[in-house]
Amino acid sequence: MAKIARDTLANSAFVINMPENLASRPDLRLKKIMMGTVEAALRHPERTRLVSRSETNLPPEVSRLYKEIWHGFERTVESTIADGIRCGLFHPVNEAIAARALSGMVLFASWWYQPGGSTTVVETGRILSDMAVRSLLRQNPTDGHEDGATAVLDRIKKDLQIVEQMLAHQPGIR
Repeated sequence: MAKIARDTLANSAFVINMPENLASRPDLRLKKIMMGTVEAALRHPERTRLVSRSETNLPPEVSRLYKEIWHGFERTVESTIADGIRCGLFHPVNEAIAARALSGMVLFASWWYQPGGSTTVVETGRILSDMAVRSLLRQNPTDGHEDGATAVLDRIKKDLQIVEQMLAHQPGIR
């Protein structure tokens, strides 16, 4: 069991050691993180299920490694989401909850994914990473290079103009 856990966790360890400049835009960084993690989890889905289900029964050193990797994944995703919110790409959310939800998406995929099924590991990783990013994107995001506060204020001003125009056409309001 310890060897299976170590081998399975080694496939996911890249997330902790991932360079911050993997992608400068948070949406592209999140996509790469999710793709890599989903692919690592689905290369051996039965091992991923076994390790996650047996977390409390793992030998202490393997349990520490498991926690280090998954907490590292969640911290990396959380900081990436925070970066996306700051630059105006992602809508405001609780970063910790969103990171845990994406962690659950990865782990649960190992329960339903069927090797040799209708999608490959890579296709499934692409689909889930797209879903993860799209769940966080603002409806009208900035390009990620504008100053976050300035871009948000510009959007608010434009939205306020639209509301004023709508109200101007309603009798008795103003």
